[in-house]
Amino acid sequence: MTNELDLLEAQQAIHELIAQPASLEKILEAIARWIGLQLPGAVVAFMRFDSALATYRRIDEAARRCGYRTNRG
Repeated sequence: MTNELDLLEAQQAIHELIAQPASLEKILEAIARWIGLQLPGAVVAFMRFDSALATYRRIDEAARRCGYRTNRG
């Protein structure tokens, strides 16, 4: 079980990355770790809206680094 300190430290890491500013992928990885602490075993995926195609696309790089596997590799 995750304690409150772990959650606060993960949240602080997110804030520090945003303040740096870090790359979007690093920020999303930190957010995924934070979510994973709150919801163990959850699948976390991030989507980006493509206005040219009017569709959503998963941000694969962040998903792969967080342990999410895709059929594409």
